[in-house]
Amino acid sequence: MPASRADPDAVQREIGSHFQVVPGRFPVHVKCLACGHEGSKPFRYAPSALKEHISSKKHEKNARNFHPARDTVISAYDLPLPFDGFADDDGEDSAPAFADDAALPIWFDGESRDAFWMMVDQREDVIAGLEVELAELRREEQALADAHAAHGNPMRHLLGQEQGSWGPFKEKRIFAALSFLLSPRQAHSLTSLEHALGLAEALGAHNVPSINVCKKALARIYLGGKEKLVRSTDADGNIFWRNSVATLLKDDFANVNARQKMNFLPRRTSIVRELRDGVAVAVNSDERTVAPMIRFDNGKEVWIKQVYEYGEQLIFPQCFFEGENGTISGEGRLVRREGNQLRLTDIRTTFRAELLNHESNRRLSALSLVDGDQELSHVNSDRVCCDGKRLFSIPIVLFIDDLSGARSKRWNKHEATYLSNATLDRSDLDLDSNIKLVSISKAVSGEGQLSAIVDELIHLHQNPFTAYDCELKEDVMVRPYLLSVMADNPMAASLTSSIGLMGNKCCRMCDVDGSKETLQTAEGFVRYLRPGSARSVQTIKAALTEQLDAAERGQPQSFINELRKQTGIKDTLTTKFCDTLTELRRQLREQGQSRDEIDQAAHQRRREIESGNWYGPLLRLHGSFQREQVERTVITRCFGDAALHLFDEEYVDSSELEYHSLRFVVSNAHERIYPDSFVQVDARLPPETEEEGHCSTSVVRVLQMFGDPVGLEDEHPNAAKGPLFLVQPMYAGHLSTHGVRTLVYGQGRYLLPFATIRGKFNISHHCAKHNATSLTLANGGRNARSSLHPRMRWYTIVTTPLKKPS
Repeated sequence: MPASRADPDAVQREIGSHFQVVPGRFPVHVKCLACGHEGSKPFRYAPSALKEHISSKKHEKNARNFHPARDTVISAYDLPLPFDGFADDDGEDSAPAFADDAALPIWFDGESRDAFWMMVDQREDVIAGLEVELAELRREEQALADAHAAHGNPMRHLLGQEQGSWGPFKEKRIFAALSFLLSPRQAHSLTSLEHALGLAEALGAHNVPSINVCKKALARIYLGGKEKLVRSTDADGNIFWRNSVATLLKDDFANVNARQKMNFLPRRTSIVRELRDGVAVAVNSDERTVAPMIRFDNGKEVWIKQVYEYGEQLIFPQCFFEGENGTISGEGRLVRREGNQLRLTDIRTTFRAELLNHESNRRLSALSLVDGDQELSHVNSDRVCCDGKRLFSIPIVLFIDDLSGARSKRWNKHEATYLSNATLDRSDLDLDSNIKLVSISKAVSGEGQLSAIVDELIHLHQNPFTAYDCELKEDVMVRPYLLSVMADNPMAASLTSSIGLMGNKCCRMCDVDGSKETLQTAEGFVRYLRPGSARSVQTIKAALTEQLDAAERGQPQSFINELRKQTGIKDTLTTKFCDTLTELRRQLREQGQSRDEIDQAAHQRRREIESGNWYGPLLRLHGSFQREQVERTVITRCFGDAALHLFDEEYVDSSELEYHSLRFVVSNAHERIYPDSFVQVDARLPPETEEEGHCSTSVVRVLQMFGDPVGLEDEHPNAAKGPLFLVQPMYAGHLSTHGVRTLVYGQGRYLLPFATIRGKFNISHHCAKHNATSLTLANGGRNARSSLHPRMRWYTIVTTPLKKPS
């Protein structure tokens, strides 16, 4: 039977004002008026089809801004009044008059008025959308203006609050004009600048520069910048231009506003506020990256890796830092005199830098300085190279990311690298003037740009550059080093030769297994929560070498991929060269060469690859100035007598458990505890029997700290499953002649768990008269001081000079 005809009028009443029946179509078709401006086509009418279209997101969005057409009946008030041409009093108008019955425009015709009002509605929708976008732009501009207002004048903000100078521009008016042209947030051309300058002059603005003056100033800036840029290439031979690290840091030393805010010494405090308070800077003892020297106001100068007298002791400084109260201190190794030799010991101690006798170095240079079997120089080689100039070690932070000037990064994608001077505080690092653009390129990846920076850092570490210090008003030597690289997860995985977050071994710090098979078992999940073996540069290079070996031998791609999955290590450059070797072997096979000839050609190509950079640039920093790896110690072997206090003799003789050496720890009271700190412990130690009259106390001196054990098994005792401290007990001695009971160092060493610590004692007073140092309980008052020992009162406790532990 033929399909029944639906009544178009009934359908129109049913579908409402947002839809319209298409005339002359059978079966009945309807079109959506709300979606018409997006090219929505008519569709066959069916309740289900209509319901599906109404529930679509496109229709919901368009329906919110859609207004139905006006009533088909036009009121008389909507039509223009009859025009009487003879009523015009203007005698100069000789144009013919309109008759009363003049025909109306075609869009007033009754049949076309619906189309006219629909067109009006569509234009109103477009205008409404533009108003929304305009309001959003106004909000963004207001937010930007508020941000600039927080730093004062926006122009001064762009210059780093520089006063009295306009940088490379000759005058303020030229800077104002070119800042309009070169604004990174708006796109302007020289034509629009010329129009803006003409408009400003027409409105009565004073001292407006001409467009020719601006063009000449812009040309001078470009020529000056071209001389500073460095031409670099990536592994593929692509050329890009960049600012050198040395040039950017020279600008900071020459900028008054930036130089006076630079802090060259790390700071060891209980609270981390700035970058220099963090672990990588504050407790860094790597002699390649620490502050190498200090010069005081009186001209006194002390360097690391030289021997100085410190009271009755000899100290070999290895780093300098700033304490809680701003006092400049240092950390180094004690030196023992043995006849005509000075021998470095493994005992580390802290000292006040100003108390070092800098004149003693010349006198002690007559004795040979020995570290193990190696004889050292008495003079730091950097001091000779600097030739009387100061040497500063400057940490830098790099930021690498992709960007685009369009709405989406799919088109015209660029990758850029930025640099920040890490000696500045965070409030200054947030300023635009302290975020320096190093390079940007569409053809060169961020890893390729970083490779050029790494090459420069390695060169500058071996050859520090000279810069003019505007605050000291003298030339100084500068040695930068890389502190950290900021990047998103994909970029960080690429830079660290990691397989990425989707891999089984996704951690960039250790080789913990996170595969589905492992996580499905209780034992595997517990093992996943524990840190695995730490990754190092050596282990990463070994895994990449294994992948290169497999490609040279002609192993299939599936085998190489399995190696990457097993180790979680995948490097962009290594992958590229593995593909090169695989493709080489395939081409030689197609040419009909023998297996020996193919192996020989692949081996020769492998040697060419390894002669250049075939792995990530950050891996090349190891051995130049990267921070040293954390040492591991078998405490039962190195400190057997001290371990007997905590473990039985059988376990001490048989255990080979390794512990990571720690530079500091944070207690439950959020206090940093370093070696040579004094703490109060909740533990019983053997009484001191060598000297009579000494009473046990709960105060100990921390000698060394060890973190969680590596590869812990279940059969170990509970005391071995956490951090441990090697301590030296303190005993209460006799009353001094001044009526003060002293604390003396015990002769033994003991291992204690970290959980036994009750609180830290801070050095609060140095008594030059009594040659002693007072100790007070951190965060403790009078009652806390009296709890040290029942026979002690709350008055100040002092310690006698240091005795060497046995």
